[in-house]
This record gives sequence, C-alpha cells and structure tokens, in this order.
Amino acid sequence: MYACIAHDLKVPLHSLKEMLSLLKGGHLNDAQLNTTMEELRRDVDNSAELVSNLLSWAASQMNGRMISPAALPVNQLVNDIIWHFGKQVSDKKLGFSNELPPGLLAWADSTMTQIILRNLVSNAIKFCNPGDTIVIQGKTINDLVEICIADSGIGIEQGVLKKINSKESVTTSGTINEKGTGLGLLPCGEFAEANQGRLRVESEPGKGNWFYLTLPAVPTSL
Repeated sequence: MYACIAHDLKVPLHSLKEMLSLLKGGHLNDAQLNTTMEELRRDVDNSAELVSNLLSWAASQMNGRMISPAALPVNQLVNDIIWHFGKQVSDKKLGFSNELPPGLLAWADSTMTQIILRNLVSNAIKFCNPGDTIVIQGKTINDLVEICIADSGIGIEQGVLKKINSKESVTTSGTINEKGTGLGLLPCGEFAEANQGRLRVESEPGKGNWFYLTLPAVPTSL
C-alpha cells in the first residue's frame, strides 16, 4: 500500500517539474499546453484528495478515533458534496440525482461521515462514462439508516471487488485515466465501523456499482 501511495504522490510532482521545464523552453504550442494543463490538474486533484484521506486517517489513528456523534441531515450533507464535485460532474456530462428523504437523519460523527460520502461520490464519478448517472437514495431500517450511492458506470471486476471487500489496497484508473490507489475506501470502512456502521460494495462489470453505507439512526431516547 505504501508503495502505491508514494507513487501516486510523486507522479503529479514529476509532471509539474516536466511541464515547467517545457514551458521555460517554449516547447509547447497552445493545444499541447491546454492538454498538459488538464492532465496536470487531474493529477493534482487526485493527490490533494489522497493527502486529505491520509491526514484524516492518520488523525483518527493518533487520536484513538474520537467520535462525536450528532444528528446529521444526510440530504443536506449530500447536497454540499454534489456542489463540491459540480465541475467534475459537468465535465463528464453525468446525470446526478439526490433522492434522499429530506428528513432522513443519521447518528454519527459529522467529519467522518462527510469523508465517507465524499470518497464514495468521488469513486462513482471516477468510474462513470459521459452520459452515465449517479443516484443517491436512503431509508431507515429499524434502528439503522442505509444510504446507497449507485452509478451506471463501468463497474468493478470480481477479483478487484473481492480485494476491496477484504480491505486490501487496490490501484485503478478512472474512465478518463483519473488516478487512484483505492486508499479512500480504507478509511471509509474504518470510519463507518467506528460509528457502529458498515460499508458494503456490490458491483457488476459493465452495469455499475452500488455502495451501501449503514449508520445508526438517531436514538429515540434523545
């Protein structure tokens, strides 16, 4: 896992160094510059996300996973995340639908829940082709809240899916070669369990992915 992390952090820095060298030498025309800038932007975005995941994960380990549960309006959390990824969704021309009930409340740590949902939405975007759709639904099942992030993208091969569900690090690329180490799903699973929840992944190659996040519902005693 650490080799994958080191590789994915080094790649955009190396690309930036190469691009600055080419710019300094005046070796790029406008079309080449635009292409290079777009590739660099994707690499840097991925590295920023990776560093964010690493810092969140490291902080949880150092602090003994201090949990501060609260009643979370899941619909609003997802709306904020959709806004955050608005450009990626627009660039890929994806359909995005938040069908979570407005009154759906989960009982969990706000920061950890946002990290989980952000990573799951990011993965859905990464493995969709232009024209695909992402739908987020949720419901209460007894004393649990189940959130499903479903996409109509390329899906996950069964061998890779098995590794993901076995909590192994997996290196994959998105539909437009977005880089990824799979690290984001590791803290997602741990954060879900730390909040007395669970993360489950289902997929069918060529038809899409279904990420199920279960969290406690708000206790009736409150």
